[in-house]
Amino acid sequence: MSGLNGIISTKGTGDLSYEMLDPIASVMRQRREEDGTLMRLRAKEDEEIMANLQHKLLRLENDLAEEKTRSNSYLKYYHAAETEKKRINASIESSSFVYVIIDGDGAIFHADLIAKGEDGGAEAALLLHDEIRESLQDKQHLLNVDQIFVQIVLNVEGLSKALVASKTLPQSEFTSLTKFGKGFSRSQPLFSFTDVGPGKDQADHKVRKIFEIMEKNLHCKALILGGCHDNGYATYLESFRSNPKIALLETTPAAAQFSRLQQVPRFRFPRVFRWEPIPPRGAAAAPHPGFQISSLPAPNSPPTTTTGPRNPSPPVEATFFRSTPTPLDAVAGTSVRREPSRATSTSSAVSASLSSPAPVSTANSYAAVGKASNVPAVIDISSQLKKSSASTPRFFYQLNRLDERVDVPLARTDMAAQNKLAEHIAKKGGVNFCNRFHVVGSCSHANCPYTHGEKLTGGELLALKWKTRSLACTSGPQCREFRCVLGHHCMNPKACSFGNNCRYKDAHGIDTTATIRVFEDGTREVLH
Repeated sequence: MSGLNGIISTKGTGDLSYEMLDPIASVMRQRREEDGTLMRLRAKEDEEIMANLQHKLLRLENDLAEEKTRSNSYLKYYHAAETEKKRINASIESSSFVYVIIDGDGAIFHADLIAKGEDGGAEAALLLHDEIRESLQDKQHLLNVDQIFVQIVLNVEGLSKALVASKTLPQSEFTSLTKFGKGFSRSQPLFSFTDVGPGKDQADHKVRKIFEIMEKNLHCKALILGGCHDNGYATYLESFRSNPKIALLETTPAAAQFSRLQQVPRFRFPRVFRWEPIPPRGAAAAPHPGFQISSLPAPNSPPTTTTGPRNPSPPVEATFFRSTPTPLDAVAGTSVRREPSRATSTSSAVSASLSSPAPVSTANSYAAVGKASNVPAVIDISSQLKKSSASTPRFFYQLNRLDERVDVPLARTDMAAQNKLAEHIAKKGGVNFCNRFHVVGSCSHANCPYTHGEKLTGGELLALKWKTRSLACTSGPQCREFRCVLGHHCMNPKACSFGNNCRYKDAHGIDTTATIRVFEDGTREVLH
C-alpha cells in the first residue's frame, strides 16, 4: 500500500499523468475530440447543403413565377387566337359559295333554249340554278351555302358557226347565241357568259386558271368543272383528284381518259345541256324544231316538253357528288372508245341517236366542226425549248395513285466512288458536303456549315445522292417540296433487309409506281 500511495501522490507533479496510468481514459478523450471535430464538419456541410437548397428553392420559385407569367401570356394569346379562328371560320362560312366553271365549247345548252335568245338565256340560267340548288339538299356541309357562281367560257362565234354548219340552228339564228349569253348573265347576278373569241385552247386556258384559283379558295366549298368532253381536262385533274370539294359535270359522254378519275364525283343536268355532241359538218341532222317551249317547270317536275323534241339526253336525274359515278358504258346504251385528246383529234364521229350506239369521240366540242379558219399558224419552237430545258433544270415530285410521294430511282453506285467521297469528307475534317449546293444546284444559306467548293460530278455526285436519300424526310410520303432530296420511303419496300429496324418501316407497303409528275412551274405530266 505504501508503494501505491507513493505513486498516486506524485500526480500533478509533472512527472507522470493520469492518462498514463489509465490508457482507457486517454482513448476516450481522443474519441471525444474526434467526434466533436466530425460533428462540426457535418454541421458545416449541413449548413452548405441547406444554403444550396435554399438557393435552388429561390431559383425554382422565380422560375415558377416566370412560367406562370409566360403561361398566362400564352393562355391569353391562345384565347385570342381561338377567338380569331372562330371569327375567320364564321366569316368563311358566312361567305362560302359553290363555283361552277364550264367549258362552253363542249358543254352546250339545248338548241331550243339558244334559239330563244335572251329569253332562252334567262330560262337556262334559272333552270341551272334550280338544278344545282336541288342537288345541294342532301349535302349537310352545303346546306347553308347560298351563293352559286356559274361561269361559262367559250368562243361564241366559233360555236355559232358550228351550230349553223351542223344544222342544229338555222342560218337565221346565227346571232342567237350572243343574245342567249346576255340573257344568261342578266338573269342571275352571279352567272357570267364569257366570250374568249377565236384561238386554239383559249377557253381551256381560262377555265384552268380560274379552276386553280378556286381550288385554293377556302370560301369555295364545292368546285364543279364542266369539261368531261375533253381528255385534256382528265390529264389536268390528275393532281387535284384528292381534293374532296371537286366534282365533274357531264354534259356529254365522258372522254376515255376520265375513267382514271372514277373517285371524283359527277353529276348531270339533262334539262339544261344537250347530251350528244354537235354532229360533224355534212352529217345528217334532225329537222330544226319549232322551238316552242312550254312554261318553266317546277324543280321537281319532269323535263319540259317541246313541239320539236330536244336532242336526246340520258334518262338520269340531276345528281350531285355521287359516291360512285355511273359507268361510262352504261349511260343510255352509249359505248365509248379511246381516242386522242381534242388537241390532236381531227375528226368527231358521234351518232345522233342513243338508240343506235356508236363510238363516241373524245373531241366532243365543236372544234372539229367549221373551225378550220380559226386554226393558228404553226410555229416551230423546238430548238428554243431544247436550249431552255438543257440550261434550266425543271424540279418536280412524283405521286402514286394514292397521292403519296414516290422517289425517282437512282442508278447503282460503285464502291470506289463511295470510298472517294468518304476520303474527301475526311480531308475536310469530317465536314459533309452540302446537299443543297451539290445535289440541288444552289444553297441559299449565307453561313452554310457544310462543304461547297467545286461541285461534285459523276460517281461522287451519285454517291452523295445515295447518301442523302438514306436520310428520311420528316414529311414522308406527304412531302410536296419540289427540291427535297431526302428519302420519302424505303428504297426496297417489298424486300427490306432491315425489317422493323428500317427507318421507313411505316411506309413498307407503299406503291412505288409513279402515276403523275408535278413540276415546279405548275405543269403536270401523267406517267401511267
